[in-house]
Amino acid sequence: PPLYYWILHFVSSLVRGSCSKWIGLGINAVLFLLTCIALYALAEELYGSTDVSCAVTALYGMSVLGLSTVTMIRMYMLLTLFTVLRALTVAHLLHNPEKREYYFCLAAVLFGGLMTQYYFVFYAFFLCAAFDIAMLLRKEYRCALRFSLFALAGVGLMVCAFRASLQQVF
Repeated sequence: PPLYYWILHFVSSLVRGSCSKWIGLGINAVLFLLTCIALYALAEELYGSTDVSCAVTALYGMSVLGLSTVTMIRMYMLLTLFTVLRALTVAHLLHNPEKREYYFCLAAVLFGGLMTQYYFVFYAFFLCAAFDIAMLLRKEYRCALRFSLFALAGVGLMVCAFRASLQQVF
């Protein structure tokens, strides 16, 4: 999927005549910072503690995995960002299933994740299934239906925006 490479191409076009690894590393550094911010917000949403959120973010930020995704000039840092944003959106929806703006975030994050890496679909599917099961167990059928429709909208937007995805996946 093209999203990371569109971003890389766009930033590279801003510095014409220069082809440098620092462009890709700079993009990944910004994405790493955004991932840490989203991870902090996710830990805050789940645990409600600033100390725990700081610890979670620091552990990820200093981990070999976290740092290696920054240095590899590929789509993995952007994929990590969308993965954390997806979890954050679902956590918000678990606590506030009536807030409609989170459903739009759900579709946008799913769209972005799928436009970054096809493997995102497996993570998204199982997270969506877990959310829908939780809503069905709570007997909040409208929330489960709304969630599923917005998730499918994100997938539909991706297919419309990047038609080659169907051929590439199958």
